Amino acid sequence: METWNPAKAASWNQAPKLHYCLQYDQQKAELFVTHLEAVTSDHDGGCDCYVQGSVANRTGSVEAQTALKKRELHTIWEEGLVLPLAEEELPYSDPDSDPEDL
Repeated sequence: METWNPAKAASWNQAPKLHYCLQYDQQKAELFVTHLEAVTSDHDGGCDCYVQGSVANRTGSVEAQTALKKRELHTIWEEGLVLPLAEEELPYSDPDSDPEDL
């Protein structure tokens, strides 16, 4: 049985390119990571992929993860990540800054 070894995986250079969009809902105080798409090189017929998001906040951190997609070169998730996050914990929490500038 083979187990996942992060150091070995990094040396294979198999990390896919990840494309995504960020949206914030002020009323729900949630950060949404949507339109998740991963593209891998064509060696070995793709890879098993999932996306895990983690955001640090004042009380620790929150995490979310997509479902695992097996052996795909171009992976698109219909789901997104939802991370509870108060507006003052966002990187642009300065009231004079504009989130569109990020």
